Amino acid sequence: MINPYPYFAYKSNPTPDTLAFCLFQPNAGQVDSGNGLKYTNMFDAQVDAMRSALNAMGFKDIEIVVTETGWPHEGDANEAGPSLDNAKAYVGNLINHLKSKVGTPLMPGKSIDTYLFALYDEDKKTGPRSEQYFGLFKPDGSTTYDVGLLKNTQTPTTPNPATPVTPASTPKAAGTWCVPKPGISDAQLKGNIDYACSQGIDCSPIQPGGACFEPNTVKAHAAYAMNLYYQSTGRNKWNCDFSQTATLTSTNPKEILEISVEIYCHRFSRIRLIGGGGRNGEEMLCCWPCIVRRRLFGVVKDLHNVDLVLDL
Repeated sequence: MINPYPYFAYKSNPTPDTLAFCLFQPNAGQVDSGNGLKYTNMFDAQVDAMRSALNAMGFKDIEIVVTETGWPHEGDANEAGPSLDNAKAYVGNLINHLKSKVGTPLMPGKSIDTYLFALYDEDKKTGPRSEQYFGLFKPDGSTTYDVGLLKNTQTPTTPNPATPVTPASTPKAAGTWCVPKPGISDAQLKGNIDYACSQGIDCSPIQPGGACFEPNTVKAHAAYAMNLYYQSTGRNKWNCDFSQTATLTSTNPKEILEISVEIYCHRFSRIRLIGGGGRNGEEMLCCWPCIVRRRLFGVVKDLHNVDLVLDL
């Protein structure tokens, strides 16, 4: 039985990279110098550290159970890490990670029995203020935050009739999609692809020959992987952060179209292509009669009064 707490690891080294690593958010990952395996979150690293220690002592058949793990939603002013957003991100992403059954780098595909700490806040507990605020519920029974574990209503435990209490649930944005922010480098987007695809989602459609391989651009592939990760993990806003390289949009990525354009160009005529694919506003001068072919990728915004308007 072990009690891994990535929160305390972040508290001892409060940097943005450490926070992303501890909250199961996109990050560059860290390679273990001992086994050569790459880790993208602190929870797996801590669990595998215990697995390695047990193996080294000859206890390879001993199963690991996580009897405590959590993140405080409040703390003292001088404590790094406690916040409602961080607590929701850690617990929510932990649950999604466990549900995916991807396991850990050292134990791929293995499900780890895990218990959350804690059910209730402990307002009488001594020590740093954060020690009192690990609960999903407050001492009066009201909900602190919900990461999808609650039912729509709670049945009263008293024998007297009472009105069922509807817990405050985390709002989920209906009809939203997660896409890269403008101006994000290909290197960052490749990191997002690697992270999202390592979390148990199916990225085969963006592999060569896959249904979504075209357009074959890092941006298009990242949009697919990031959005699939967001949709698969509950559509919580913290699942569309990717170290602040992503944003939510109400435009369905399925509206992204590939359009082949053919224009008959008379000699010495000038044409202007209005579209995406890096050719927005491209002008061409034809020196002989020809057919100009361009494949344009983008989201159709308006088809009135113009031949074609596309915008990436």
